[in-house]
Formats: sequence, structure tokens, C-alpha cells
Amino acid sequence: MKGRMLYVLLVLLLAVSIVGPAVAQEPAGEPVRIGVATEVTGKAAMSGDHAVKGAKLAMEEINATGGVLGRPLELVIEDTQSTNPGAISAYNKLVQEDNVIAVIAPIRSTQIQSMDAMIREAQLVTLMGGTNTNLTEVGNEWLFRFRPPDKYAGQAMVEYLVEDLGLSKIGIIHDTDAFGSGGADVVEAALQAKGLAATSRQQYTTGDKDYAAQILSLKNAGSEALVIYGTNSEDDAIIPRTIKDLTPKMVIMGSPSNVAQVTIDLGGDAVEGIYSVTDFFEEAGPTTEAFVENYAAAYDGAKPDLYASWIYDAVYALKNAIELAGSTDPSAMREAMFELQYIESVEGMVNCAPNGDCAHTYYVVQVEDGKPKLITPINFWVPDASLALEYDTAFPMPSDVQNFMGQGGDSQINFQTSVSLEELLDLYTDAFTAAGLSRIELLTVVDDTMFSTAFEGRPDGKWIVVQCVALGETLTNVNVRVEDAR
Repeated sequence: MKGRMLYVLLVLLLAVSIVGPAVAQEPAGEPVRIGVATEVTGKAAMSGDHAVKGAKLAMEEINATGGVLGRPLELVIEDTQSTNPGAISAYNKLVQEDNVIAVIAPIRSTQIQSMDAMIREAQLVTLMGGTNTNLTEVGNEWLFRFRPPDKYAGQAMVEYLVEDLGLSKIGIIHDTDAFGSGGADVVEAALQAKGLAATSRQQYTTGDKDYAAQILSLKNAGSEALVIYGTNSEDDAIIPRTIKDLTPKMVIMGSPSNVAQVTIDLGGDAVEGIYSVTDFFEEAGPTTEAFVENYAAAYDGAKPDLYASWIYDAVYALKNAIELAGSTDPSAMREAMFELQYIESVEGMVNCAPNGDCAHTYYVVQVEDGKPKLITPINFWVPDASLALEYDTAFPMPSDVQNFMGQGGDSQINFQTSVSLEELLDLYTDAFTAAGLSRIELLTVVDDTMFSTAFEGRPDGKWIVVQCVALGETLTNVNVRVEDAR
């Protein structure tokens, strides 16, 4: 518990470096070498370019603020060549030859599947962007995911199409790889949970150029809407054009790569108006907006997308896990990864679950005027009370707790802390917002000596009330409780 509290304080301090690096002592000594396996060449090289830039931006920011344990951070990048064999070769080279202490693996689920045995054998902390749900459900204790899994995306897609748009005749077109097939399975299951069935399910192979036959089959099946579960932005840019040519009134809902910057750049007018769920939204909050600004400044005005954002978060997560562990020992780093909780990041709140899933936020968006416009954020998981067993509470806790009193679970807690009013307001606002609650602004009062606020959106209709009062210059009393809505 103490490690988790220290980490909360550490991340509050890191927020300064994300917005703009502060002056710090120059890192020195032997570099801390982190491996990155990504697509430098091949059919997904444009996406890989974003990934390399996102990783390097994080590295440069970290080194500008003192490095890792006072040592410089170094990224060792190996090319997956956009293929499964290339991914295996890249991971093997990083582990066997490049002397890295951890690896950031590819974003492609099918490549992660092919690497699973190697990751287990290497016993190095490995962070990935693959979103196939099964990847973190097969017991690989060294694997951590920094994008939300497809089981969330499929649920969010169906929920919006059925409940918000009122559609019931929904077809699916998907890539045949692990990502596309797994995502299509989740969409079908989500439809079945609402008493519906897909009108038709069509598939294609990565890199295909002609999708007319599949789209006509979906049209003839009576589809009102199509879910595209595509892997590569290069494919996702072509499919909507075919849909609009053959059935212009069809509603399109895409997987995250459908609104990646690469897709928008390649697709142009064809992607205008499509809906999507995505784990990266450039206006999600101050941390994300600072990342977008810093990325543009570093790369001649370029716009980042999910390929850059998840890997940027992953580099920072490894940096902070190393500092929590106090060393680069793989086992200590692995244990420290589970202490990353309630952490503000570019892709939303980081909470590393016991299965290694660390990202849980999706945004439903629609492309308007060449950019995604937010419809609604959805957060699917937050830590349960087991993360606060020392204090028997499910509420998030600050970095310092004194004189704790609680009723257990999420009923009521009261304690004192040296953490500032501003930090406490940020902590509870971030944590409860990430859990899908909304702050009630009419009930929010803030001044120099206290704040009082409430959050709504619990399934039982009750509010969570947070009240903090300064007790002199160095101590604050905190009360968090559940109340009936008034």
C-alpha cells in the first residue's frame, strides 16, 4: 500500500514534466535500455512511424527531467517488418542481443500471439498494444496491456448503435487476423446480449484492395449499419469509400484504427461522418492536450494518434515502475507494475488489473471536418477494494493517510493527510471520472481552506460526496461517503 501511495505522489509531480519538462540534473551513468519492437518497414510502416515518434518523445522528456534513477533512458528499436516472423525476430534480438531490461512489444494482436511463448521464456516485463481480449487471459504474468481490450470496444460499439442511434440491423466486416476476428466475435456477442444477430459477417485479408463483394453482401442482407473491425489504417481508409460508393446511407462504426490519424489522412472525405470507438482522443484532458502540443512541437506540426499515444504512456509506465522498484530487476519491476493505480495518462486513467490490463477507457467519436469529435467517454474497470485493504475501503487514497476511520467498502471514510487541497480535488475528480461518474458542478464549492463536491452516475443512483477542510497549514481533514441523491 505504501508503494502505491508513493506512486500517486510521484505521478502528481510527473504531471509537470508532461506539460513541459522542468530543469533537472543531467542523467549520468550506464543507460537504462528499453526495447521497442515496432513496424519500421512493411505495409504498416506509416503507423510505426507514429509509434517511434511517440516513444522517442517520452524518452526525451524523461531524460530532460533527470532520466530513470538518475541514469539516461535509451530506446533500442527493432523492426518487425509488419509481419509475424519479423515480430518474433525483433523480440528475440532485443532479448538475446540488445541487453534490454524490458520490452515494448507491437500493437498487433496476431504478432503478440506468436510471441507469447518467447515472452514467458524471456521473463522480462513486456508492454503491448494488442487488444485481442484473450491476450491477457492466458496466464502470461510478464505481459501488460496499455490499450483497452476488444471486449470493451465491441460492447461500446453495439451499445451506441442500438441504444443511441436506435439501429437493429447491423452487419460486420473484419480482418481475418487475431485482432479483427476476435473483435468481430465480441461484437456478435454484444448483439446477442441485446437479443439481436448480425445481418451478415464478412471478412478480408490484411492488404486487400477490393471490398465490393463483401459490402454488397452486407447491403443485400438488409444492414442499416456496418461495424468495421480492421487492423491496419491503410485498409480502413479504403473500406469506407467502398461503402459510400455502394450504399451511401449506411451508418459506419469502426474499431479504433478507423479514426487513427493515418486513416483520416489517407481516407479523406471517405471517412467523414463515420463513428468509431477509440482509446485516444486528443481533447480528452490536460495531459492528452499537452501531449498533442508537445508532439506537434517536436515533429513539425504533426498530429499524433493512438499509435503514438499508447506507446508514449508505456514508456512512462516502465520509467515509473523502475523507480517504484528502485532497480531494473525484472521481478521487482513486474511487482511494481501492479502498483500503477489511478494514474492520469494520455489514454485515460491507468489502473493495472491483476491480469495485466492497464488501460480501460474508450471514447465514442464521430469524424467531423477531418477530426474526431467526442460523443461520450466510457470507462469499463477501476480497482476494487482489494487495492486498499490496509484501510478497508474501495475509495482511492492519497499519498499520506493519518488517523484513518472507515465503515468498510465504499460506505464512508474519514482521515487526515498532508496532501494539499488542490491535489486531493484532482485525485478524487480523476478517479471517480475514470470510473464513469460525473462531478456535480452545482454542488462543487472550492476556496483556499476547503472544498466540497459530489459525483453522480452510480448504478444505485446514490452520490459520492467528498469534503476536505484544511486544519492549519500542513494538515487536511478528508471525508468521503455515499449518500442518497437529494
